[in-house]
Amino acid sequence: MLSSSVIPRQAINIEGPTIAAPTGFVSIFDNPPNGNHIALPIITVCVVVSAVFYMVRFYAKYLVEEFHVSDYLTVVAFPLYWVYIYYSYRLSWTPGYLVHGWDIRLKDIAAFSYVCWLATLFYLWIIALVKCAILLEWTTIFVPNRRHSIFAWACFATCGAVCCLSIIIFVMDIANCTPFRHNWDPLIPGGFCRFSVPKASIASAVTNLVLDFVPILLAQNAIWKLHMSREKKIGISFIFLIGITGCAAGIVRLYFATRFLSSDDVTYFFSIMALCSLCEATCANLILCVPYTPRALSGIQQTKLITGLRSYMTFKSSSNYINNSDAFGEVKDIPLLPLEKRGEHYKNLHEELRTKYNKLCCQNACLQDKLDTLEAKSETTTSQKGQAELQEELDDLQTELDLARETFADSQRAHKLELDDLNQQLRKKHLVSYSSTRDNDRKSRLPDPNILEDIDGKLNDYEN
Repeated sequence: MLSSSVIPRQAINIEGPTIAAPTGFVSIFDNPPNGNHIALPIITVCVVVSAVFYMVRFYAKYLVEEFHVSDYLTVVAFPLYWVYIYYSYRLSWTPGYLVHGWDIRLKDIAAFSYVCWLATLFYLWIIALVKCAILLEWTTIFVPNRRHSIFAWACFATCGAVCCLSIIIFVMDIANCTPFRHNWDPLIPGGFCRFSVPKASIASAVTNLVLDFVPILLAQNAIWKLHMSREKKIGISFIFLIGITGCAAGIVRLYFATRFLSSDDVTYFFSIMALCSLCEATCANLILCVPYTPRALSGIQQTKLITGLRSYMTFKSSSNYINNSDAFGEVKDIPLLPLEKRGEHYKNLHEELRTKYNKLCCQNACLQDKLDTLEAKSETTTSQKGQAELQEELDDLQTELDLARETFADSQRAHKLELDDLNQQLRKKHLVSYSSTRDNDRKSRLPDPNILEDIDGKLNDYEN
C-alpha cells in the first residue's frame, strides 16, 4: 500500500529504483536480497498452528452439538483467514519480504503494493470477526445465564469498538485514492490520495493494541472472581493469557509503523508490519480455539480406535505370549504382577474409581444446593445494591457449577474407559496360553476363578 507521496513526480524512470540507494549501496534488481527465508517459516508455523487448533475447535463443537453466535462468526472467519494466508505467501513471489526500495524497479512496485493492499483488507475483516467471536464466547462462559453484567456490557462495547474501527479503516482503504487503481499503483497519471497511509497505519496499530489488551484484562478480572481453588484459577488464567503474544506482535507492529512513517524505504518496513499482523491474527485464532483442547482430547480418548488401542496395549503389557513355532515352545515370563496379585490390583482400582465418582457427585450436589440457596435469597432481597451483589455472586457460582459439571462429565467418561479396559482384560484371560511342558508350573500362578468372577460382577454393577 504505497501512495504517490513516496514517489518523486519529476522525471520518473520506471526502470530505475523506487528510491535512491544510500551511499555505499548498489541496487540489485535481479534476485534482490530479501527476507523470504525468515518470512516463509513464520507463515508456515502460523498455517500449521491455526489449522490444528481450528480443527480442535470444530471437533469439540461437533461433540458438544451446541452453537452460539461466536461459532457462526468463526465459520465466516475460517475461510477468510486462508485467503489471507494465500496473499501472505504471494507477497514472497513479488520482490519478496524485507526488500529495500532501492532493490526494486519502480515498474514492479505496483505488484508488491497490490498484494499488500488486498492482504490488509482481509486482515481487517478477519481480526474483527475473530475478536468479536472471542468476546461473545467469553460472555457465554462467564455469564452463562445471559443476565446482563458489567463484564457482558464491557465485552459488547469492545465488540462495537472493534467493528467500528475495522469498518472505518476498510472504507478508508477502499475510497482513499482516485482513480481506484491508484490505491496500489502510484504511477497512475493524475492520481491523488486523501489520507496518508503511514499515518493511518500508526493510528490503526495504536487502536488495535489497546483493543488487544482490553479483552485480556476483562478475562483475568472475571477468572480471579470465580469461587474455585487458586491452582485452578492459575490454570484457567494461563490459557486466557495466550493473548499476550498477540499484544507483543502488536507492539512490534506499532514500532515499525513509526519507522514506516519516517522512512522512504516503505517496502522493507511494510513487509515487517505484514508479518506482525499475521502473527497477531494467528494469536487471535489461538485465543479462540485453545480453550477447547481438553474437550477435544476427551472426545478423542473415547473413540473406538483409541479405546481399542489402549485395551490392546494394556493387555499386551500384562499378558503371557507364547511363540507358536515348534522350535520355540517356551512361554515368556509375565512381565508385570502375578495373576493372583493382579486380581487384587483390579479390585483396588475399582474401589478407587468408585470413591472418585462419589466425591464428584457430592461436589456437584453441593454446588447445586448453593445455587438454589442464592436464587432463593435473591428473590427475598429487595434493595437494589443487595440484588446486584447477589446477582454477581450467583453468576460466579453458576460459572463454577458449569465448570464442575464439565469436569464431572469428563471424569465419568474417563472412568468408563478405565472400566472398559478392566473388563476387556478380564474377559481375555482365556488367551493366556500355557506350554504343555510347563503346564503344572503355570497353573499354580492362575488366580482363583471366584476372585475374577467377583471383580467382573462388581465392575458390571458399577457400570449399570
